[in-house]
Amino acid sequence: MNTIVLKPYEFHPIANVFPLLEGADFEALKEDIRLHGQRDDIIIFESMILDGRNRYRACQELGLEVGWRVIPCFSYDKAVDFVISHNIHRRHLSIEDRAFAAAELANLRKGHNQYTGVVSAIAPTSETKTVKIVREERPPQDPVYLKIVTAPAVTQKQAAEKLQVPVQSVKDARVVLDNGIPELNTAVKAKTISLSAGREIAKLTDEDQKVAVKEKWTAQQAKDKRTEHKKVLRKDQEEQRYLDNIKMHLDGLLYALDEREEFRHITSMVNQIGHNVFDDWTDGPIWEDDDPEAAS
Repeated sequence: MNTIVLKPYEFHPIANVFPLLEGADFEALKEDIRLHGQRDDIIIFESMILDGRNRYRACQELGLEVGWRVIPCFSYDKAVDFVISHNIHRRHLSIEDRAFAAAELANLRKGHNQYTGVVSAIAPTSETKTVKIVREERPPQDPVYLKIVTAPAVTQKQAAEKLQVPVQSVKDARVVLDNGIPELNTAVKAKTISLSAGREIAKLTDEDQKVAVKEKWTAQQAKDKRTEHKKVLRKDQEEQRYLDNIKMHLDGLLYALDEREEFRHITSMVNQIGHNVFDDWTDGPIWEDDDPEAAS
Protein backbone atom coordinates (compact mmCIF):
# COMPACT_ATOMS: atom_id res chain seq x y z
CA MET A 1 0.00 0.00 0.00
CA ASN A 2 1.38 3.39 -1.00
CA THR A 3 0.76 6.04 1.67
CA ILE A 4 0.64 9.75 0.87
CA VAL A 5 -1.31 12.84 1.77
CA LEU A 6 -3.51 12.62 -1.29
CA LYS A 7 -4.05 15.82 -3.23
CA PRO A 8 -7.67 16.68 -4.14
CA TYR A 9 -8.87 14.18 -6.70
CA GLU A 10 -12.00 14.17 -8.78
CA PHE A 11 -14.33 11.22 -8.53
CA HIS A 12 -14.53 9.06 -11.63
CA PRO A 13 -17.89 9.26 -13.49
CA ILE A 14 -18.28 5.50 -13.15
CA ALA A 15 -17.89 5.76 -9.37
CA ASN A 16 -20.41 8.61 -9.24
CA VAL A 17 -23.28 6.40 -10.42
CA PHE A 18 -23.50 5.26 -6.80
CA PRO A 19 -24.52 7.68 -4.02
CA LEU A 20 -22.04 8.77 -1.40
CA LEU A 21 -22.49 7.81 2.23
CA GLU A 22 -24.14 10.56 4.22
CA GLY A 23 -25.22 11.20 7.79
CA ALA A 24 -24.85 8.45 10.37
CA ASP A 25 -23.41 5.93 7.90
CA PHE A 26 -20.57 8.25 6.93
CA GLU A 27 -19.89 9.19 10.56
CA ALA A 28 -19.69 5.49 11.45
CA LEU A 29 -17.16 4.89 8.65
CA LYS A 30 -15.11 7.88 9.74
CA GLU A 31 -15.06 6.67 13.35
CA ASP A 32 -14.00 3.19 12.25
CA ILE A 33 -11.09 4.63 10.25
CA ARG A 34 -10.10 6.84 13.19
CA LEU A 35 -9.97 3.81 15.50
CA HIS A 36 -8.61 1.13 13.19
CA GLY A 37 -7.09 2.98 10.26
CA GLN A 38 -7.79 2.63 6.55
CA ARG A 39 -8.15 -1.04 5.68
CA ASP A 40 -8.67 -0.90 1.90
CA ASP A 41 -6.73 1.07 -0.71
CA ILE A 42 -8.28 3.91 -2.64
CA ILE A 43 -8.22 2.94 -6.31
CA ILE A 44 -7.05 5.54 -8.84
CA PHE A 45 -8.05 5.10 -12.48
CA GLU A 46 -7.51 7.71 -15.22
CA SER A 47 -6.22 10.11 -12.53
CA MET A 48 -9.58 9.95 -10.71
CA ILE A 49 -10.88 8.00 -7.74
CA LEU A 50 -12.62 4.90 -9.05
CA ASP A 51 -13.22 3.26 -5.68
CA GLY A 52 -12.92 4.60 -2.14
CA ARG A 53 -14.63 7.98 -2.36
CA ASN A 54 -16.07 7.66 1.15
CA ARG A 55 -12.75 6.47 2.64
CA TYR A 56 -11.02 9.37 0.88
CA ARG A 57 -13.50 11.88 2.33
CA ALA A 58 -13.17 10.37 5.79
CA CYS A 59 -9.36 10.49 5.71
CA GLN A 60 -9.41 14.08 4.52
CA GLU A 61 -11.71 15.14 7.35
CA LEU A 62 -9.59 13.22 9.87
CA GLY A 63 -6.35 14.63 8.46
CA LEU A 64 -4.96 11.13 7.89
CA GLU A 65 -2.63 9.90 5.17
CA VAL A 66 -4.38 7.95 2.45
CA GLY A 67 -3.49 4.50 1.18
CA TRP A 68 -3.90 4.36 -2.58
CA ARG A 69 -3.27 2.18 -5.59
CA VAL A 70 -3.21 3.11 -9.28
CA ILE A 71 -4.73 0.73 -11.83
CA PRO A 72 -3.46 1.86 -15.25
CA CYS A 73 -4.37 -1.20 -17.29
CA PHE A 74 -8.11 -1.40 -16.67
CA SER A 75 -10.35 -1.36 -19.71
CA TYR A 76 -13.49 0.72 -19.48
CA ASP A 77 -15.73 -2.34 -19.19
CA LYS A 78 -13.55 -3.84 -16.45
CA ALA A 79 -13.69 -0.56 -14.55
CA VAL A 80 -17.50 -0.65 -14.69
CA ASP A 81 -17.62 -4.25 -13.45
CA PHE A 82 -15.11 -3.46 -10.71
CA VAL A 83 -17.16 -0.57 -9.32
CA ILE A 84 -20.45 -2.48 -9.49
CA SER A 85 -18.99 -5.56 -7.83
CA HIS A 86 -17.46 -3.62 -4.95
CA ASN A 87 -20.56 -1.53 -4.28
CA ILE A 88 -23.11 -4.33 -4.49
CA HIS A 89 -21.20 -6.63 -2.15
CA ARG A 90 -19.99 -3.93 0.25
CA ARG A 91 -23.18 -1.91 0.66
CA HIS A 92 -26.81 -2.77 1.33
CA LEU A 93 -28.33 -1.12 -1.73
CA SER A 94 -32.10 -1.04 -2.18
CA ILE A 95 -33.81 -1.68 -5.50
CA GLU A 96 -34.26 2.09 -5.83
CA ASP A 97 -30.54 2.68 -5.22
CA ARG A 98 -29.58 0.10 -7.84
CA ALA A 99 -32.17 1.39 -10.32
CA PHE A 100 -30.81 4.93 -10.07
CA ALA A 101 -27.24 3.66 -10.34
CA ALA A 102 -28.15 1.67 -13.45
CA ALA A 103 -29.89 4.71 -14.96
CA GLU A 104 -26.83 6.87 -14.33
CA LEU A 105 -24.53 4.18 -15.71
CA ALA A 106 -26.57 3.86 -18.90
CA ASN A 107 -26.41 7.66 -19.27
CA LEU A 108 -22.61 7.73 -19.41
CA ARG A 109 -20.89 7.89 -22.78
CA LYS A 110 -17.78 5.98 -23.73
CA GLY A 111 -15.38 8.30 -25.54
CA HIS A 112 -12.71 7.00 -27.87
CA ASN A 113 -9.75 9.29 -28.55
CA GLN A 114 -8.75 8.50 -32.12
CA TYR A 115 -5.19 9.78 -31.58
CA THR A 116 -4.27 8.01 -28.33
CA GLY A 117 -6.74 5.14 -28.55
CA VAL A 118 -7.76 5.76 -24.93
CA VAL A 119 -11.31 4.86 -24.00
CA SER A 120 -12.81 6.65 -21.03
CA ALA A 121 -16.10 7.78 -19.53
CA ILE A 122 -17.20 11.29 -20.36
CA ALA A 123 -20.22 13.39 -19.58
CA PRO A 124 -23.31 12.73 -21.73
CA THR A 125 -23.28 15.67 -24.14
CA SER A 126 -23.59 15.19 -27.90
CA GLU A 127 -22.93 12.13 -30.01
CA THR A 128 -19.75 13.64 -31.43
CA LYS A 129 -17.45 16.21 -29.93
CA THR A 130 -14.36 17.90 -31.34
CA VAL A 131 -11.62 19.09 -29.02
CA LYS A 132 -8.35 20.91 -29.70
CA ILE A 133 -5.02 20.01 -28.10
CA VAL A 134 -1.43 21.04 -28.71
CA ARG A 135 1.16 18.27 -28.84
CA GLU A 136 4.37 19.05 -26.97
CA GLU A 137 6.55 17.93 -29.84
CA ARG A 138 4.83 20.34 -32.25
CA PRO A 139 4.92 24.13 -32.25
CA PRO A 140 1.95 25.83 -30.50
CA GLN A 141 0.74 27.27 -33.78
CA ASP A 142 0.27 23.75 -35.16
CA PRO A 143 -2.70 22.36 -33.19
CA VAL A 144 -3.93 18.82 -33.61
CA TYR A 145 -7.69 18.35 -33.74
CA LEU A 146 -8.95 15.12 -32.28
CA LYS A 147 -12.43 13.81 -32.81
CA ILE A 148 -13.84 12.02 -29.80
CA VAL A 149 -16.67 9.75 -30.89
CA THR A 150 -19.02 8.91 -28.06
CA ALA A 151 -21.31 5.95 -27.66
CA PRO A 152 -23.42 4.60 -24.81
CA ALA A 153 -21.19 2.90 -22.26
CA VAL A 154 -23.85 0.30 -21.57
CA THR A 155 -27.48 0.06 -22.56
CA GLN A 156 -30.29 0.27 -20.02
CA LYS A 157 -30.83 -3.46 -20.43
CA GLN A 158 -27.16 -4.22 -19.78
CA ALA A 159 -27.09 -1.84 -16.80
CA ALA A 160 -30.20 -3.50 -15.38
CA GLU A 161 -28.56 -6.91 -15.67
CA LYS A 162 -25.34 -5.70 -14.03
CA LEU A 163 -27.20 -4.07 -11.13
CA GLN A 164 -29.75 -6.91 -10.87
CA VAL A 165 -32.90 -4.79 -11.28
CA PRO A 166 -35.81 -4.88 -13.75
CA VAL A 167 -35.31 -2.82 -16.92
CA GLN A 168 -38.56 -0.97 -16.19
CA SER A 169 -37.14 0.21 -12.86
CA VAL A 170 -34.13 1.64 -14.71
CA LYS A 171 -36.43 3.45 -17.16
CA ASP A 172 -38.53 4.81 -14.28
CA ALA A 173 -35.41 6.08 -12.53
CA ARG A 174 -34.25 7.76 -15.74
CA VAL A 175 -37.58 9.65 -16.00
CA VAL A 176 -37.24 10.85 -12.41
CA LEU A 177 -33.62 11.94 -12.99
CA ASP A 178 -34.43 13.76 -16.22
CA ASN A 179 -37.72 15.45 -15.26
CA GLY A 180 -38.07 15.34 -11.50
CA ILE A 181 -37.35 18.25 -9.19
CA PRO A 182 -34.56 17.68 -6.62
CA GLU A 183 -37.11 17.11 -3.86
CA LEU A 184 -38.70 14.30 -5.86
CA ASN A 185 -35.32 12.67 -6.50
CA THR A 186 -34.59 12.75 -2.78
CA ALA A 187 -38.03 11.41 -1.84
CA VAL A 188 -37.82 8.46 -4.25
CA LYS A 189 -34.28 7.58 -3.17
CA ALA A 190 -35.42 7.79 0.46
CA LYS A 191 -38.35 5.52 -0.46
CA THR A 192 -40.98 7.94 0.90
CA ILE A 193 -42.39 7.91 -2.63
CA SER A 194 -42.34 4.75 -4.73
CA LEU A 195 -40.33 4.60 -7.94
CA SER A 196 -43.44 4.03 -10.06
CA ALA A 197 -45.15 7.01 -8.42
CA GLY A 198 -42.03 9.09 -8.94
CA ARG A 199 -42.12 8.31 -12.65
CA GLU A 200 -45.69 9.65 -12.94
CA ILE A 201 -45.05 12.65 -10.68
CA ALA A 202 -42.00 13.60 -12.76
CA LYS A 203 -44.31 14.16 -15.74
CA LEU A 204 -46.12 16.98 -13.90
CA THR A 205 -45.22 20.66 -13.62
CA ASP A 206 -42.66 21.69 -11.01
CA GLU A 207 -45.37 23.23 -8.83
CA ASP A 208 -47.48 20.08 -8.93
CA GLN A 209 -44.39 18.00 -8.17
CA LYS A 210 -43.77 20.03 -5.02
CA VAL A 211 -47.33 19.39 -3.86
CA ALA A 212 -47.05 15.70 -4.75
CA VAL A 213 -43.83 15.30 -2.76
CA LYS A 214 -45.30 17.10 0.23
CA GLU A 215 -48.49 15.02 0.19
CA LYS A 216 -46.74 11.80 -0.93
CA TRP A 217 -48.94 11.12 -3.92
CA THR A 218 -49.42 7.70 -5.39
CA ALA A 219 -48.93 6.93 -9.08
CA GLN A 220 -52.72 7.03 -9.58
CA GLN A 221 -52.99 10.48 -8.01
CA ALA A 222 -50.31 11.76 -10.37
CA LYS A 223 -52.10 10.19 -13.36
CA ASP A 224 -55.39 11.80 -12.28
CA LYS A 225 -53.66 15.17 -12.08
CA ARG A 226 -52.25 14.75 -15.58
CA THR A 227 -55.72 13.83 -16.87
CA GLU A 228 -57.12 16.95 -15.22
CA HIS A 229 -54.42 19.07 -16.86
CA LYS A 230 -55.17 17.52 -20.24
CA LYS A 231 -58.87 18.36 -19.90
CA VAL A 232 -58.07 21.95 -18.97
CA LEU A 233 -55.58 22.19 -21.83
CA ARG A 234 -58.09 20.73 -24.28
CA LYS A 235 -60.72 23.23 -23.13
CA ASP A 236 -58.27 26.12 -23.45
CA GLN A 237 -57.33 24.95 -26.95
CA GLU A 238 -60.99 24.74 -27.97
CA GLU A 239 -61.64 28.23 -26.60
CA GLN A 240 -58.60 29.55 -28.42
CA ARG A 241 -59.75 27.98 -31.68
CA TYR A 242 -63.20 29.55 -31.17
CA LEU A 243 -61.65 32.98 -30.53
CA ASP A 244 -59.35 32.59 -33.54
CA ASN A 245 -62.37 31.71 -35.68
CA ILE A 246 -64.25 34.79 -34.49
CA LYS A 247 -61.23 36.98 -35.13
CA MET A 248 -60.87 35.56 -38.63
CA HIS A 249 -64.51 36.39 -39.42
CA LEU A 250 -64.20 39.86 -37.91
CA ASP A 251 -61.07 40.52 -39.94
CA GLY A 252 -62.93 39.40 -43.06
CA LEU A 253 -65.87 41.66 -42.23
CA LEU A 254 -63.61 44.65 -41.60
CA TYR A 255 -61.84 43.98 -44.86
CA ALA A 256 -65.18 43.86 -46.68
CA LEU A 257 -66.29 47.11 -45.07
CA ASP A 258 -63.02 48.75 -46.04
CA GLU A 259 -63.48 47.54 -49.61
CA ARG A 260 -67.06 48.83 -49.66
CA GLU A 261 -66.00 52.23 -48.33
CA GLU A 262 -63.26 52.40 -50.93
CA PHE A 263 -65.80 51.51 -53.61
CA ARG A 264 -68.11 54.32 -52.45
CA HIS A 265 -65.26 56.79 -52.47
CA ILE A 266 -64.27 55.83 -56.01
CA THR A 267 -67.90 55.98 -57.18
CA SER A 268 -68.30 59.44 -55.66
CA MET A 269 -65.16 60.64 -57.43
CA VAL A 270 -66.32 59.21 -60.77
CA ASN A 271 -69.73 60.85 -60.37
CA GLN A 272 -68.14 64.20 -59.52
CA ILE A 273 -65.85 63.97 -62.54
CA GLY A 274 -68.84 63.09 -64.70
CA HIS A 275 -70.83 66.08 -63.46
CA ASN A 276 -67.93 68.44 -64.05
CA VAL A 277 -67.42 67.18 -67.61
CA PHE A 278 -71.15 67.50 -68.38
CA ASP A 279 -71.24 71.05 -66.95
CA ASP A 280 -68.34 72.07 -69.18
CA TRP A 281 -70.03 70.53 -72.21
CA THR A 282 -73.38 72.23 -71.62
CA ASP A 283 -71.75 75.43 -70.40
CA GLY A 284 -73.79 75.30 -67.23
CA PRO A 285 -74.81 73.07 -64.40
CA ILE A 286 -76.90 70.09 -65.33
CA TRP A 287 -79.70 71.13 -62.99
CA GLU A 288 -80.15 74.64 -64.64
CA ASP A 289 -83.64 75.03 -66.22
CA ASP A 290 -83.46 76.63 -69.73
CA ASP A 291 -87.22 77.12 -70.09
CA PRO A 292 -87.84 80.94 -69.96
CA GLU A 293 -91.50 80.43 -69.17
CA ALA A 294 -90.58 78.27 -66.27
CA ALA A 295 -88.10 80.92 -65.21
CA SER A 296 -90.87 83.59 -65.27
